Amino acid sequence: MNSFRTINRTWFRNQLRKENLLVKCTGKYSDDYAYDNETNFSREKDFKKAGKDMFEDWYIDRVRIYGDKEGEISVVFASCEYYTFKVNKDEK
Repeated sequence: MNSFRTINRTWFRNQLRKENLLVKCTGKYSDDYAYDNETNFSREKDFKKAGKDMFEDWYIDRVRIYGDKEGEISVVFASCEYYTFKVNKDEK
C-alpha cells in the first residue's frame, strides 16, 4: 500500500475546520537556498494544533497535498512554505 498519495482537498479543508490536524512548519525558503539551510530558517521541531483560520481556502486550492491520512501529510505552498500535518488522534 502506497502511503504517499494525493489527499483530497475537501477532506483536508474539513479536517482544518474541525481542528483535527496538528501542524509544524518544515521550511520557509527564500531564493537563497544555501542561506536558508545554514540558518535553519523558520523550521519548527514540534507539532501544534492547526487552527481553522490558519490557512485560507484560496491557499488550499493551489497546493499539492500528499501523504497518508493515518500518518503524516505534506503540503507545499507556492510561496516556498513547507508544512507537515498529522491527524490529532486525541480528537474525537
